[in-house]
Amino acid sequence: MFAKLKAGGKGYDIVTPSTDYVEILMNENMLEKLDKSKLPTFDNIDPMVLEKIQYFDKDNSYAVPYIMGSTGIAVNTKYVKDYPRDYTIYERTDLAGRMTLLDDMREVLTSALGTLGYSQTIEDETAIAQASDLVKKWKKNIAKLILNLLVKDLQMEIFG
Repeated sequence: MFAKLKAGGKGYDIVTPSTDYVEILMNENMLEKLDKSKLPTFDNIDPMVLEKIQYFDKDNSYAVPYIMGSTGIAVNTKYVKDYPRDYTIYERTDLAGRMTLLDDMREVLTSALGTLGYSQTIEDETAIAQASDLVKKWKKNIAKLILNLLVKDLQMEIFG
């Protein structure tokens, strides 16, 4: 989408980029401000949800949340009985080669930042470098990075 718009693609009234691309589109002056008078349900959006994008769009002038979700970790409890209920599970060398991790830099890096006790929106280069090192540590135990996972017929405990 970004490449098409950047190359001059026209005719779009609404685009639904991920939050990282909303910020890029804003910085490139490729978005018009929202006319909130034409969004009658805007006031029904939970302020906590709006706040999530205010770190780059202070007044929600360019973006409103379309969907909101969370990422979790699924463990097959048939094979793994005792495990930490957080991302430190990826440090378990006894599970090396038996774990996958979502192939999404934003998800993985923000999870590492959170594991280290940092805000997911921190801009401190030292913190980001520490999170990067942690991801590299996790990577040693990962069988593969996955784009999407469909889990069926497994006894699982999901935590996030």
